[in-house]
Amino acid sequence: MEITRKLLILLFAVVTATSFYACKKDPIPGPKGDPGRNGIDGKDGNANVRGNTFTVYTNDWKLDGNLFFYAQDMPTITQNIVNNGSVQVFMELATGYWVNMPYQEYNPNDGYFSTFNFVYGLNYIEIYKIDSDLLEPENPGTRTFKVVAIASSALVAKPDLDLTDYEVLKENFDIVEAEF
Repeated sequence: MEITRKLLILLFAVVTATSFYACKKDPIPGPKGDPGRNGIDGKDGNANVRGNTFTVYTNDWKLDGNLFFYAQDMPTITQNIVNNGSVQVFMELATGYWVNMPYQEYNPNDGYFSTFNFVYGLNYIEIYKIDSDLLEPENPGTRTFKVVAIASSALVAKPDLDLTDYEVLKENFDIVEAEF
């Protein structure tokens, strides 16, 4: 009987203490602060997908054996993009017409293909051109490229998109481009 009485007193004390701590007054809100600054008007874009456009001029290409290459700083290619995301590169063939890389074009006069491709790493991208005959290629001339860096969260959110179609990416991710 003594144990039951002690348990009841202990149980009553715990319930009473808990009820006092659980009851709080609603805090009184302070005065309203000043409004924040307005942002820049325009398209918001998507923080998880970034687009960059740059032009490589004829004299910018470097010859290395049997290929031409051009290296470009690309701060939108973060370590997270390198590890978990996707980088898509598009080359402009005609005004407003973009093809996904790697891209091959056939040279019917000499019977070989020229391949444009790319490699990337943290904060950089390198575009290169090599010919299938493995001889010294012709200089690629002036070419314009778009780089689209896509975070893994954007890939997960829209897993069925055709990443090789620039217009699809632009439409679905509201890409805001920066010129380099």
